[in-house]
Amino acid sequence: MKLHTGVLRNSLRQTMSERQVPAFVRNLLNEIGEKNGFRDRTMRFESGSNPGDGFTSNIVRAIISDRNSDRNLHLVYKLAPENKNQRNGFNSSFTFANEANFYNKLMPIFAKFQVEKNLPKENQFLLIPKCYAAVADDNKEEYALIFEDLRSQGFSMWDRSKACPVENIRLGIREIGKFHALSIAMKDQHPDRFAEFKKLTEIAEKFLDSPNLLQMFDTSFERSISVLKSDEHKNIYRQIRTNIKKHFMDCFEEPHAQFGVMSHGDFWTNNCVYRFVNDTDIANDIRILDWQTVGYTTPAIDVLFSLFVSTDKALRDTEYQNLVRLYYQTLSQTVKLLGSNPDKLFTFENLQSELKRVGSFVLLVAPFYKQLSHAKATELTNWNVMCDNVDQGGEQQELYTLLSTAGKLAYERTLNDVVGDVVRMGYYQNSKL
Repeated sequence: MKLHTGVLRNSLRQTMSERQVPAFVRNLLNEIGEKNGFRDRTMRFESGSNPGDGFTSNIVRAIISDRNSDRNLHLVYKLAPENKNQRNGFNSSFTFANEANFYNKLMPIFAKFQVEKNLPKENQFLLIPKCYAAVADDNKEEYALIFEDLRSQGFSMWDRSKACPVENIRLGIREIGKFHALSIAMKDQHPDRFAEFKKLTEIAEKFLDSPNLLQMFDTSFERSISVLKSDEHKNIYRQIRTNIKKHFMDCFEEPHAQFGVMSHGDFWTNNCVYRFVNDTDIANDIRILDWQTVGYTTPAIDVLFSLFVSTDKALRDTEYQNLVRLYYQTLSQTVKLLGSNPDKLFTFENLQSELKRVGSFVLLVAPFYKQLSHAKATELTNWNVMCDNVDQGGEQQELYTLLSTAGKLAYERTLNDVVGDVVRMGYYQNSKL
């Protein structure tokens, strides 16, 4: 049985009129059409978002067609929410600026570095969507990111309520290893070119300045106390709730200068799309999406996110150490091919130390993300309504209460598994919680 969704975001695909598209986006799309040889063109639009799909952006699909041939250009664009309370409540302007910076500045520098070093194509970090335009203008309140529509190329999402097959996790962990390797080698060889990106250490603080997000995490921790079976684990979350922001910031504090890399920051299967082999759940290709939380942190954050949020206990019990080794082998090989020495810059022992140093990060994100994982699209709240309600002094609706009975049971089981594994591996004892 296939567990992937078959579309990029499993949207309702409602047709939109061109008048519903902001003028600045229409201008960008016309420029893209012109540059790609669509002189005499039409444009069609359809919604790419359902209520509850995301709290920092709305997604729309656009198809540019040539009137005189069968040529089509399939695009998808992300807009900041129209609802001002939602934009402010989740700091959307910052996340758009951050993702625009990734595509406009960071990736061109990394791409040039890979070419300069004659890195073989199979070792290059390439598996992100092609970005046609990235705009974040605070003065005009214009925020848009325009990408190729990977759905038209056979990519689709994994059902986030299911543990992803190890083959698919391997695809992602290899790619993130390549991505981290670029930072390590560039810092070593061109510290001046990398210097401006080392300043991007404020990501977590910016996100946690969002009252809606902070409240969502606090509510998820309160729920954890009620569903965890171990008194020891309950007490961990009682301690976390005494100073949530500090516990997050301890994980995201400026890393050791030698170990810091540009990291994705939200690296789980829901921010990836896959091309599946025939009619199976095994993927042979991947694209990593949603780079709005990219920042300078320890590489351990991305590894922990992927290997705890996107997996189940059965996979972790059998494959966790193998996946950690695969990540490091990929990173190490890429650093060597780029001309630097990983044995001097970031050893496997360094990685293990970093995983333990910030392992408590898993405890901070798992309660909310495990609820999100087991929520169906029809169960998710409308973020616009929620933000308006909070702005008017109302209470935020708890995600857990929207889950089906089966979803609640799955959440409780997987959260107990994750917290138990974190403590068993020694990641909690070695953390700052």
